[in-house]
Order: sequence, then C-alpha cells, then structure tokens
Amino acid sequence: MHKRVQKLIDVTADELGLDKYYLKRHSFVKEENPNEGVSYELTMEWFPNEAAETEEGLNPPGTAVVDVDLHSERIKKIIFVNDISYAHAEALTVIHQTSEQIIEWVEEMTGLEYGRQFQLVEESKNEMHFRSAVDNIPVYPKWEHRYNL
Repeated sequence: MHKRVQKLIDVTADELGLDKYYLKRHSFVKEENPNEGVSYELTMEWFPNEAAETEEGLNPPGTAVVDVDLHSERIKKIIFVNDISYAHAEALTVIHQTSEQIIEWVEEMTGLEYGRQFQLVEESKNEMHFRSAVDNIPVYPKWEHRYNL
C-alpha cells in the first residue's frame, strides 16, 4: 500500500479512536463539483472487532464508514451503522455538549467555517441538521447532513 494512503488510514484510526475496529475495505472516489473542480476521497469501512454475522453485502451494526479528502486530508463524513459506535476518541465525545461546542467540533474536524461554509438548519434534543453554504448563502441543490447526538 502507498505510504500516503497508509498514513491517512493510521491517522483516521487514531483521531477517531478506532482501536476496537479493523479496516475491512477501502476505495477511492472521484467527486466532481462544478465550483471546486475534481477532488478525490478515500472511503474506509471499519468493522468492529467483535462484529456479528450479517447478510451478505451488509455492514454489521457499529461499522464506521469514513470519507477523507485526499488533498486536504480532512474528514468529510463519518457514519456509524445503526448509530452504534465503539470508537473512544475524545473528538467524538460531543454528546451532551452545547450547540456552540458541537459546531466548534464540526469546524475542527472538517476545516469548514460555520456561517460561511455551513449553517445550522434545525436542532432538536438528539439531532443537529446542517446544510452547506457559500459566504452564508445556502447552496442549491442543497447538501444537508444530520448529526445525531
């Protein structure tokens, strides 16, 4: 495996506290954006060490799917299957924090600036709903992401 790819895998595992996981598979995805041009992402599927058997082609509960931008080396997306996580990183301990602390965490993890590049659309007790923006103007077709607390 190329040293740069291995470094991204190792850094991702460390930053997200994936000690109880193993890297099942990874792939590269080409993203085309009319405003930003072409970018490439490393998509990783981390399975829990104690994963239960699942149907063929399905990721077990707790699987972490992580997308990292190859250019910036920033995490673009984290999904835990069935909202179950065995990760222990301090970076993921945003439960029971204030909205401001969660927004700061999103900024730190993504490199995006709140207000300028993403906005809070909706907030409830267990969820925050964000959308992308350019200079605080919503981008359409809109990209939205729900962050479950």
